[in-house]
Amino acid sequence: MKQKSKKKQKKIDGIPVKQLWDLRGAIIKYILPRLKAFKKMKRMGYPGGLTEEKWEAILDEMIVGLELCHKDDKGELNNLKDIRRASKGWKLFAKWFGDLWD
Repeated sequence: MKQKSKKKQKKIDGIPVKQLWDLRGAIIKYILPRLKAFKKMKRMGYPGGLTEEKWEAILDEMIVGLELCHKDDKGELNNLKDIRRASKGWKLFAKWFGDLWD
């Protein structure tokens, strides 16, 4: 006898609707581990006008900010200081997005 398959999840253009309901959360879950790995890897350089230490600090702020955004998406963030830091992380990510390569 055949096992019943799991209920098919509704998709739009191949993307689960659940991810589209919370696109920000889905993006954070994808970006955050990759940003952490990017920070750990041996890079050839850093953006012009920055020192290596400053670039590392910017990456740290992005990571902390996105971690706080993830907490906020789960309803765990209610501290104004952390909300501001989360916002700063997103802004830094947007500003330096084009420099996240090696």
